[in-house]
Amino acid sequence: MLEITTELNKSEIEALTRRYIEAEGQRDWATIEGLLDEDLKFRLGDKEVGKSQYLGILKRLGLVWNGNRIKRIFVDGNEACALYDFLSDTPTGAVPCVEWVRFRDDKITEINFLFEREKWGPIDEEMKRRAQQGTSRGI
Repeated sequence: MLEITTELNKSEIEALTRRYIEAEGQRDWATIEGLLDEDLKFRLGDKEVGKSQYLGILKRLGLVWNGNRIKRIFVDGNEACALYDFLSDTPTGAVPCVEWVRFRDDKITEINFLFEREKWGPIDEEMKRRAQQGTSRGI
């Protein structure tokens, strides 16, 4: 079967990437889900998960997420690289992050995620504490 794809231009890729990163920071799960391809591959180091597992990870982060501050988005072909700060309501403050996303049509098919691990420990501990307390913020 012939797969029909629509080539997006650079500004469309940048706009979709910005919309996705902003939706993450706003805990707008519906928008994020709509931007992700059903066969999404999310990678963090040597781990890879699909769409439903990735949405679960994002919702868990929602326990401490206060937004994203986008610094820069680079586009090359059907790929974009977003550099931003993950903003939490913990004493850790901003955590530098990079998401390298690949598109097919207007859907994100792959995400490679990088972040400053040294700052992540206190955020992870606070997420665990809030999850145990049943705290829900935007979930």
